[in-house]
Amino acid sequence: PALSHHGVGGQFDLSQEYEVSGVVTDIGWVNPHAYVYFDVTDENGQVESWRCELRAAGVLERSGWDREMFATGTSITIFGSPARREANTCYVQTIAFNGGEAVYRYAQLGDTAEEAGSLDQEPDGEIPVRLANGRPNISGDWAAEQQLPNYEVVLQRNLEPRRPGGGRGRQVGVRLTSAGAAAAAALENGDSVVQTDDAGLLLQSGTGTLECVPRSFFRDWTFDQHVNRIIQRNDTITLRYGFMDVERTIHMDLDQHPQDLEPSLAGHSIGRWEGDVLVVDTIGFSSAGFAAVGSGIVMSDQYRVIESFELDADNQTLQRTWSAEDPLYWEGTVAGEDTLARAETPWQLYGCDDRTNENVTN
Repeated sequence: PALSHHGVGGQFDLSQEYEVSGVVTDIGWVNPHAYVYFDVTDENGQVESWRCELRAAGVLERSGWDREMFATGTSITIFGSPARREANTCYVQTIAFNGGEAVYRYAQLGDTAEEAGSLDQEPDGEIPVRLANGRPNISGDWAAEQQLPNYEVVLQRNLEPRRPGGGRGRQVGVRLTSAGAAAAAALENGDSVVQTDDAGLLLQSGTGTLECVPRSFFRDWTFDQHVNRIIQRNDTITLRYGFMDVERTIHMDLDQHPQDLEPSLAGHSIGRWEGDVLVVDTIGFSSAGFAAVGSGIVMSDQYRVIESFELDADNQTLQRTWSAEDPLYWEGTVAGEDTLARAETPWQLYGCDDRTNENVTN
C-alpha cells in the first residue's frame, strides 16, 4: 500500500476524474509533494493558471524522474482528480509530455539500478564489506524498497475523505502500570484541538507532517522510502534521515549517557559493536510525540530505545531491529524491525516545502 502524508482523500476528490492540457510555466521540485504549474487556454482563448500534485521530489528521483522533464514551455496532458477546496488544482494520476505516451505517477523511468551516493567505495565501484578498522561497512546511502501501488489500489484507498478523531487510541501490546494509567488519564483529560473545515474534513493531522516536522523516530527511517545516509567515523556514527532531515549522532566512545543530559528531538545515543552487530542505546527525548511507538502512548523520563543494525554483506541490505521500554509507565516492551538496501540514488536534504498546507488550511 501507498503511504500518505496527509491523506489524499482529504485534499482531492478521487471519485471524479478529468483530463486537462496546458503548457508548463514552473515546477516546484520539493518535498513532501512536487507540483507542476501550467497555463491552460480554454475554448474562449482565456488563460488560466493551474497546478497539480506529484509525488515527493526525492522519491521521483529514485524512480528516474527529473525536473528537466518539466521544462518551461513543455506541453503536458494530465489525467487526474480535482482538489476539494481549491480551483484549478489536481492530483496527477497520469501525465503525458509533448503528446507522448501517458506516464503513471508511480512509474519507474530510465535505468536507476546503478549504485550511487555510497561512501567508502573502491575505485571499481565495489563496496568493501569492512572498513580499515575491521568493522562492518554500513556507511553510505540506504533506502527501503519502494512501494509502487497500481492505480486501482490508490483509488480504493483514497476515495473517502479522512475525518477527525481517534488520535488517542493506544498501541496494542502496550500495557500500562498504575503510574502509566494515571499519566494516560491526565493526557486524555487535556485539551485536544482538531482543526476541520465546514464539511468536517480533517485539516491538520496529529503527526505534524503538515507543519514540516519529523513524525516518528521509528517510521521516519523508512517513511515514503526516502534515501538515508550513514557516516562512520572513529568515535561517532551519524544517521541522516531522508525524511524531514532528522540527524542522529551515535557516540561510540561513551560507555554511558551523561548525567546532565540535555533532552533533544532524537535523544542521546551511545553505541557498541557486539561482534558484527551495532547496538545503539538511546534515551533523553525532548518530544514524546516523535519518540513514541504509537499515538497516545505515554512515556516517562525512563523511556529507552535499543536498536541493533546488522549488515547482510551478500545482499547489501541493512536490517534494524528495535525495542522500546519504559519501566515506570509500561509493563513489558514494544518491538519492531525494518530492512534497507543500498540506494539507487544519493541522499539529499529533504528541505520540506509543503505547498499543500497553505491551501488546505486557509
